[in-house]
Amino acid sequence: MAVTTIVANVAAADVTKDSNYGNYPWSLPAGVPTNVVGIGAGTKWMVWLFTTTGIPPGESFNGIRVQGTNDFTVGGGGAGMTRQAIVYLRPSKSFDYAGQTGSSVQTLVATGTGASLNTLLTPAGWTSTDLLNGVFVGVAAMTNSGDSGQGSGTLRYNAITFTFYTGSDVPSPPAGQTKTTLTNPVANYNPGKFAGQQFAALDYVLLDPHTNAYFNMEFDLPLGLTFVNSGSTNITLQKGASGDTANPWNASTGLINVAASTKGGTYSIRAQCRGVSGNPTVSGIQTGQLLVQTRRRYFYMEV
Repeated sequence: MAVTTIVANVAAADVTKDSNYGNYPWSLPAGVPTNVVGIGAGTKWMVWLFTTTGIPPGESFNGIRVQGTNDFTVGGGGAGMTRQAIVYLRPSKSFDYAGQTGSSVQTLVATGTGASLNTLLTPAGWTSTDLLNGVFVGVAAMTNSGDSGQGSGTLRYNAITFTFYTGSDVPSPPAGQTKTTLTNPVANYNPGKFAGQQFAALDYVLLDPHTNAYFNMEFDLPLGLTFVNSGSTNITLQKGASGDTANPWNASTGLINVAASTKGGTYSIRAQCRGVSGNPTVSGIQTGQLLVQTRRRYFYMEV
């Protein structure tokens, strides 16, 4: 039994396989997978290879939860845009991506506003042995023909937190139960912040169920980032109809400090509920990406 979470904050394993949707290439400016894709066109596959150690072989494989915030922009973005990008994911035990299709998991409108992706992939016939040997997950996208006079669109794919469930561990939350959203301001990942600066607050909302008198909302950060409100990498807030009468179903992280020594890269914040009716332990898990920019250094030579 195991729950293995991997943040794929390194370059994808391969970005050269044409998909069934098209052949627009991916790039990685500031470490964020980006595709400038034409109108009514599609992208290549971008594929990650995942493997782990320390889990028993031969156990059941119960799914891959994929989470993060993606955005799509055409022109200057804004509420009036109509072009859409459909995001596809494809899990595979082999590197068989050329010309292949995937499962649609998200539709993005070209407003430039970040949208949270929280989806569960359940590939048939897998076991924990496959994860020990290495498995692949690929992403591709296809656009329609909206906003025809605006040229190509820019897709930023930042759903790079992958959680693998094996053995007796099952994905949380189960389908149809605790429903939540996590709103991450776009500037937190595009363009991001530098070491020594602060990320804006994220808002976490319990959409359903609203039956608890008391439950907790929890936020966790990796090392190098701290919540201003707690001075640590964790915040736990009591919520519910009696626990917080003013804001029973939502919480804010408050500002997030970036230590001066924090290295550039993509970091993940995790939000979850604990003790919601029907899910007495952890449920409603959401993650968001926080981009720490790398400062450029300039060297001058006198001649």
